[in-house]
Amino acid sequence: MATGIKYNLHRSIGLATPVNFLDCAQVQVAGEPNAEIEIFVGNSIAPRSFAWIVPLKNKNLRIGLSTYQNSPLFLKSFLKNLKLKGRIKEDNLHFMRRPIPLGAIRNTYTDRLLVVGDAAGHVKPTTGGGIYFGLLCADLAIETTIAAFKAKDFSSNFLRRYEINWKKKIEFDLTMGLYLRKLVVYLNDEQIEKLFRFCSEEPIQRLIEKYANFDHQGRFIKELIKEPVFWKMLHQILSRKI
Repeated sequence: MATGIKYNLHRSIGLATPVNFLDCAQVQVAGEPNAEIEIFVGNSIAPRSFAWIVPLKNKNLRIGLSTYQNSPLFLKSFLKNLKLKGRIKEDNLHFMRRPIPLGAIRNTYTDRLLVVGDAAGHVKPTTGGGIYFGLLCADLAIETTIAAFKAKDFSSNFLRRYEINWKKKIEFDLTMGLYLRKLVVYLNDEQIEKLFRFCSEEPIQRLIEKYANFDHQGRFIKELIKEPVFWKMLHQILSRKI
């Protein structure tokens, strides 16, 4: 099952669905690009998440953001500010909107069935990206399916090995990503700014250089939260009334 964010089939056969979601909206528009991808944070822009501008060919931009609700409303405001700055000129843009699951579903297998990708909640909780995890788990699903044909066994008990294998690969990254999101998701703008300044300090930069991996973020998060300076910083940010 690779139905993406459509969960009607899950419900009809008794499979669980993701509990939490990000609400995402995006447009493609002609505009003035910078050389690199741009990321924007701040509760006035994308509460509890972030916005992005991705440069495309022929001076086109992919502009979007994720929040927990009302993403088109925040995207309209973001686009209005970009227009005032001369970055874009178009109005009446076509918005693409979709939810992104946060957290894997309970049981990604049953008799004669394996669940992959967004349908299984195989998405990075930090960024909302799902391509890498989806392809990795698809390979594991293929291996399990081939083994099932060879064994002539498509029972839930046999297919359970698929979930065991994907958990060995990415469960730690999913768990640590959700943990980090819960730690920082309610910071206000000044606290977010302090967090970014903290991450630019030399000890944290050394951790980033040593452990950061865009596809597997769990190890870096684990090493970060082991640092006493991280908890000292977080306590100072959260305990100060701003």
